Amino acid sequence: MDINHINSNELNQIEGKIRHIFERCLNYTGAHSEQKDYLLAFVFFKFLGDSHGFDLSELNITEDEFYKLDSGPFKGDSLDFGDVLDKTLDSIAKGKYDVFIDVFKRLAYAAKKVFGDIEQGSKTFRMLIENFKHIKLDPQHISSISLGRIYRRLIEDFPVLNSKSEHFAPTPEGLSSLIAKLIEPKNGDKIHDPTSGSGSLLVRIGEEVKPEKFTLYAQEKNRYMCTLCKMNILINGMRNNMRNIECGDTLTNPLLVKNNKLMKFNVVIAHPPFFVKNWNEELDYKKNYGRFGNNFIPPASKADYAFISHIVSVMDDTDGKAAVIVPNGVLYRGGVEKDIRESLIKNNVIDAVIGLPANLIYGTTIPVTLLIFNKGRGKKENVLFIDARESFVNSRTKNELGEEHINIIVATYRDNCNVDKFAYVANREEIHNNDYNLYISRYVENFEEENIDMDEINFKREILEKEILENQLALDKCLSDLKNLI
Repeated sequence: MDINHINSNELNQIEGKIRHIFERCLNYTGAHSEQKDYLLAFVFFKFLGDSHGFDLSELNITEDEFYKLDSGPFKGDSLDFGDVLDKTLDSIAKGKYDVFIDVFKRLAYAAKKVFGDIEQGSKTFRMLIENFKHIKLDPQHISSISLGRIYRRLIEDFPVLNSKSEHFAPTPEGLSSLIAKLIEPKNGDKIHDPTSGSGSLLVRIGEEVKPEKFTLYAQEKNRYMCTLCKMNILINGMRNNMRNIECGDTLTNPLLVKNNKLMKFNVVIAHPPFFVKNWNEELDYKKNYGRFGNNFIPPASKADYAFISHIVSVMDDTDGKAAVIVPNGVLYRGGVEKDIRESLIKNNVIDAVIGLPANLIYGTTIPVTLLIFNKGRGKKENVLFIDARESFVNSRTKNELGEEHINIIVATYRDNCNVDKFAYVANREEIHNNDYNLYISRYVENFEEENIDMDEINFKREILEKEILENQLALDKCLSDLKNLI
């Protein structure tokens, strides 16, 4: 098959087959996050095998100890194959394939644990092996761009909550594309995401660079998400672009440091978790690196401006650009947050404030805002406000940015001019007269005033609803186990 001639129908068929396999697995025992993690990892491991990414003759493992990677079809049906995968990957990591170091660390591979019990695990594992025999994921059958986009869509369909009830909300493809076109990464850029999650936003920004000479850097607090980020970058064909993907808390322990200073990046993009509380409990002020000045320490009750302050600090001082997805409260809350906002305006780094639709982000219905920062503005001191609240198309479960909406927003941003009921260019004096309130209704007539901070109220309500659902599923499982025992 010539991958250059694969049409959209053939790609949809491949994606449809994988989705169907996923659905069959998840329907067996009532889906939970470990099963979803396992299936995404399985696809990546199948991709490695089909792609002949390493020479199996270098591995000191007999053929009956693992399902064979270099022939496409898998061998073996041992329920303890998790240990075998660990040995295989350890051997790879210790050899010349150091890019795979830690890629699979702490992933649950034992099917009997992930899918409930020995019988169900065996059934699921055999079904995966049998069905994936007929799906080829190597570069000879599907391009990295096509496979990467399928993989990112699979990730988008499986958002999960971590143990601390903080959102893992993969950035939707439409919003990722909007950011990529607004930020305009260029050849040679160092691109960074300090809260990378699954890495889909980082990958989409990398796709925008032509020719493909760029480097990717990321940090992610959740170890599984950090692992998924690495898999996502590799499966999207960006192995040579991947530099440092670190696991740790960006706010309390930034790891992208050189000569005791924060590394600087030409492009920074971020979709931080919203409303993180007590973010500074483990903050070592020796590792502050000048991000939070004495008079501008963000409140412990919300980490939104802590993320923003970090992002501005790691932007290249000459041409650094950044795009950050934030809850609307960031635009108007008072206290120290207002002081930080004022400082950002006076330092001339805020380029645009773009209001986005509600129900756009996975896992939450609240409207959000996209902040664009730029340290290369020169003498330009105005701030562009865009009201894109109604710029969406309805899908079955959420709102989406369509291509037409993306093009209009990008064109308006580049033109940097007033558009009736859609965009307004405000000078610094106007912003000062509004007491540095950046809420879009102050500048664009079409935007309705918000009297209370509904963002956090709705967010907390959704978290409670998810906790209720998780508790119900756990109770159902306990009752089922009790019934089987009796």
